[in-house]
Amino acid sequence: MRNKKTIQQQIFRNVDFVFLNVNAILVIIGYAMAVYTNADSVALMKIIKSFVLAVSCVSIFRNISLNKNPFPSPTFIYIMVFAFWVLLMTFFAENIFYAVSRSMTFLLPFVYLYIALHNLAYKYPVFDLIKAFIRSFNLIYALPVWLFVASG
Repeated sequence: MRNKKTIQQQIFRNVDFVFLNVNAILVIIGYAMAVYTNADSVALMKIIKSFVLAVSCVSIFRNISLNKNPFPSPTFIYIMVFAFWVLLMTFFAENIFYAVSRSMTFLLPFVYLYIALHNLAYKYPVFDLIKAFIRSFNLIYALPVWLFVASG
């Protein structure tokens, strides 16, 4: 007889939760590599993080079912208004293309994070979701400490 998975096990095996954690790990590793290589690895890590974010976005939009309300009003409207204002302000910058690219490095992960958290909160009890995030972020933020101790 098969054992039924606990809610925590279901959360840890959820694709959206896994991609959120992979993105968090890449951010921590990116900062560590930037310090270690005197910012020589920033361009490579930016490409890797952008690729993983794109795969994460494809995964999350594939999992959204349109008969549920994936974008709760008015919160999503507030986020879109905020994104509109950020993009509007970039047109007043000296170098428009640079300003738009810099604002996209903030806005795309912000919207992705909102949608991923909303999908997870829709599927699982919020208290169990918070416990799972605490457990995973304790492991993620312990990674630099472990590497520091291992490398001396």
